[in-house]
Amino acid sequence: MKTGGESWHNRSMTSPEPSREILIHPGFHKTGTTFLQECVFSDERYFRSLLDHGDVDRLLLRPHDLEFDEALPREEIARRMDPVPNSLVPVLSSETLSGNILTGARDSRTLARRLHSVFPSAKILFTVRNQPALMKSAYLQYAKRGGRLKPSQFFDFNAEPGYDRFDIGVLSFDRLVDEYASLFGRENILVLPQELLRQDQGKFLSLLFEFAGVAGSPPEGGYEGSRGKSPPEAGLALLRAANLFDSTPFQPRPAIALPSLGRGLRSLSYRLEGRSDSKSGNLGQIVREKCSNRFANSNRNLQKYCPIDLTPLGYDVSS
Repeated sequence: MKTGGESWHNRSMTSPEPSREILIHPGFHKTGTTFLQECVFSDERYFRSLLDHGDVDRLLLRPHDLEFDEALPREEIARRMDPVPNSLVPVLSSETLSGNILTGARDSRTLARRLHSVFPSAKILFTVRNQPALMKSAYLQYAKRGGRLKPSQFFDFNAEPGYDRFDIGVLSFDRLVDEYASLFGRENILVLPQELLRQDQGKFLSLLFEFAGVAGSPPEGGYEGSRGKSPPEAGLALLRAANLFDSTPFQPRPAIALPSLGRGLRSLSYRLEGRSDSKSGNLGQIVREKCSNRFANSNRNLQKYCPIDLTPLGYDVSS
């Protein structure tokens, strides 16, 4: 009788590899990924998105290391790619593939290797954002998803051994990009900054289309799409209070189950533009202090993957 390991090995070795090159966009978080997924990669004149976030979680993220079988996503992707016209670029886009930035993304290398085991000849697109802006956005997302720690507590939280926490080292983007380059080849890696997407969507799309091998030029006028609204800094203290009363991803069981009160406070927190939030501390100042003189070496290394000068976009590259 075969063991589970023998069965896994035999299946993996005989499963079909995807017959065509795929574009993988593994993040990073808070870099315009939702816009790309909902507006650009959903445009079936050019692309065909193969998996949604739920599929990615089920096939690539959720399986335990001792159970992961690359044959399963390989077979499902092969089936989904089969009817895709040759004129379209198959895409796999999910920021979850770079790990959860709010809890340290400690599985990011594991996920890179899983992707390579399934799609060894893929092209890899990373989107990035200057570290202070992304760090600030990450905290706002944390509060939005139910977190109750103040900024200084969140960034400096000393979790018990074996438990996850935010890790500022995740914002040294070049480390994970280098890992992908070692797996897929330097020539198959492109890094584009979110700031370029905001300032010159046409140029951003032209670089993306050329790299992906899209047949045709980006649509004239680009794309319009809504972006998720982050809570204002002024409402952070109220939002953290709201998180006491309602079920959230970070707190499935609220401290005090009063969901109507939680929803009311949350709604009010989004209307407090322009007012100070002294109880939370100055988020911008905290972020600037945390990022000061920290990412210059990383950004200089990252520049070799990016055809756009990062310096005027707010990336520290000082020597």
